[in-house]
Amino acid sequence: MSKKNFTISTVATAPSPTTSGTSLVVATGHGTRFATGEPAVICPVNTSPDSTNSEIVTVSNVVGDTLTIVREQESTTARDIQVGDVIFQQISAKDFNDLLTLATHTNRSDLDNVSGTNTGDDASIPVGYLDTDGTLAGDSDVKVPTQKAVKTYADTKIPKTTNITALNETGIADGEVAVFNLTNKDIRTSNVLISTDGTLTGDADTNIPTEKAVKTYIDGTKFVWEGAWVTSTAYQVNDVIEENGSAYICVTAHTSGTFATDLSAGKWDLFVEGVGGNSIQVDSSGGTSDTYGVLSGLVNSSNTVYTVSLGSYVSGSLRVYLNGQLQTQGSSEDWTETTPASGTFTFNTAPSTGDIIIVMYQFSSGSTGNADTLDGQHAPTGTIVGTTAEQTLTSKTLTSPIINVSWDGWIAVTDSWAYASASTITVPSGAASRYQRGDKIKLTQTTVKYFYIVGVADTVLTVTGGSDFTVANAAITSPYYSHVENPIGFPTSFAYTIAITGFSANPNMIGRFSIKGNVCYFRFSSSSNGTSNATTYTISLPVTARAITNHSHWGIILAVDNGVAKIGNINIGTSGATTATLYSGPLASWVNSGDKSANGQIYYEI
Repeated sequence: MSKKNFTISTVATAPSPTTSGTSLVVATGHGTRFATGEPAVICPVNTSPDSTNSEIVTVSNVVGDTLTIVREQESTTARDIQVGDVIFQQISAKDFNDLLTLATHTNRSDLDNVSGTNTGDDASIPVGYLDTDGTLAGDSDVKVPTQKAVKTYADTKIPKTTNITALNETGIADGEVAVFNLTNKDIRTSNVLISTDGTLTGDADTNIPTEKAVKTYIDGTKFVWEGAWVTSTAYQVNDVIEENGSAYICVTAHTSGTFATDLSAGKWDLFVEGVGGNSIQVDSSGGTSDTYGVLSGLVNSSNTVYTVSLGSYVSGSLRVYLNGQLQTQGSSEDWTETTPASGTFTFNTAPSTGDIIIVMYQFSSGSTGNADTLDGQHAPTGTIVGTTAEQTLTSKTLTSPIINVSWDGWIAVTDSWAYASASTITVPSGAASRYQRGDKIKLTQTTVKYFYIVGVADTVLTVTGGSDFTVANAAITSPYYSHVENPIGFPTSFAYTIAITGFSANPNMIGRFSIKGNVCYFRFSSSSNGTSNATTYTISLPVTARAITNHSHWGIILAVDNGVAKIGNINIGTSGATTATLYSGPLASWVNSGDKSANGQIYYEI
């Protein structure tokens, strides 16, 4: 045993996880107080340690103020070790029992046994100094491993086999070392399966497919253009045909009968939706001189320019599909129109050899005939609003609309907004029907500013941007509002300058907050301690708390009170408030002198 005096300190950094971690940090400069290989008791501050609130650990190593510990010693159970807990070393029950064991040795030979000079009588070594663990996980400088423990540990580390030329189902044991020569050898293990399944339906990270399985799977995903659908024809899976202006893919091999019947039976899936009529054309790369033509241009991983079979297409009508997926038109997208009058278009990246390109396009326009394809426009069903392609839907009902545009989360305001004060904005009457607390707004006063709405009256919005943004006495332009959680550009949180009481010299406190719905999330920290001159400590809130009968808001803080780290509380009363009260412990008052600070967070209704 190696003991030290005055081995007591507090936990500055708790283990992680707190119930099983094996490393903690004590108060600065206190690491040298602790002896290694000795038990220590950890319990809450200001309590008497007993079996219900304490854990005995063994200090196995000390580096600076960091202690490495072995948990749950001497029949104690792991506890939730927290910052501020007390840790101290003392004589434990095990120490006394070991001393009693030593006291039973009455002659010199027994003492020799303890000191290790008489190796022939290991039974006289106290059990507490023997380690029978075959993994030697304790890694102790004060215990002696048994012969069996040493052999068990060594057997897992020393190579048994010097060379293995193939692996079979028996494998090799953990810790064995082998040199593998796998030339012309197959690999068979109990952990990795060689899969011959050409569908790769297993989708496993632990299986290896054979070459044939990979080829079968890839070949099975190719699309084969068969042109127009024909009855009494044997179709295979992934065959693609055209019927009434649309392309369909075969999903069940069959001999065709009536197309509508085969489609209803689930033998075809819609591949490319088109429009029937003699002004719509479907072309395919890899096709032959069938009714619907061949798309010109090599698919060889380098060519990018292709020409439709009819030599021209109506600009804006061309739809390009690569391996069944609709491609996006644009100079920074997938493809661009080159010369519609000459029937050419260009891929921005050359398709790979073996890819299938299918195009659908309108090849003629007319002033009469099918209104659905007139001048490349599609006629809407129902009552037409106006006479132009751009429709203005004033006071119209949209049933299950699909909005195919990018929305940044903001809704533009067409009303006039005006400055009222640094935290209020005048708006047209009826504001409560459009805005509510927790909504987000942005506006421009030379620069873009962001705010939360924290109050709504008929013609006034009360807002806050913390200490980051205030409303200036200037014109307000480009106002927007948002009900969504995260509109583009809105800050994650706002800075807030905290007003505090209870100090002769204030700490450097920093606050940030965000609002979700009608709940404010407020966090604060101190980068330096202040000097206390009162037994109280209050801080101002970024937004006034809502008054709720018989309910108050509570949070947890990490406090420094007269230089001592503690776990304390923060409270906002039931009547609603603009300030919160801090406690250095559970409802505990502060010392009115010495260092004082707090770090914590709280959320509350506004």
